[in-house]
Amino acid sequence: MIITISKKVKISFENYFSENEIKLPEIMETEKIYDLGIGGWSIKARIYGTQELYHIDFFAVHRMTNSRHMRLKPDGSLEGLENLWEFGYQVYENNPEKTERERLKRIKENDKVMKILNEKGLY
Repeated sequence: MIITISKKVKISFENYFSENEIKLPEIMETEKIYDLGIGGWSIKARIYGTQELYHIDFFAVHRMTNSRHMRLKPDGSLEGLENLWEFGYQVYENNPEKTERERLKRIKENDKVMKILNEKGLY
């Protein structure tokens, strides 16, 4: 299905990445993955729904900042979705068992997010 993107949604997306002039297409097709990266960003986006009610999920990665898994709603608002934890884990010097639990927790959470991103085709 072909969906025409509203001006409000385009402006919201483009303002979010305003420093890099990243543009959202005016027309998007459901089931298609869009690679929108520029200026060091790797961005994959996908649209869901119908012309009357749609949303765009995207995953954006840049080597100089944290990744973002976001949903762009029809009103132009952005919602943060589950995302990868990229900053390691808490180390407890006097409690190696607790450190290991923390490490395994982060791995488990990231595995869950990777599965979601892969199912959407965004990673």
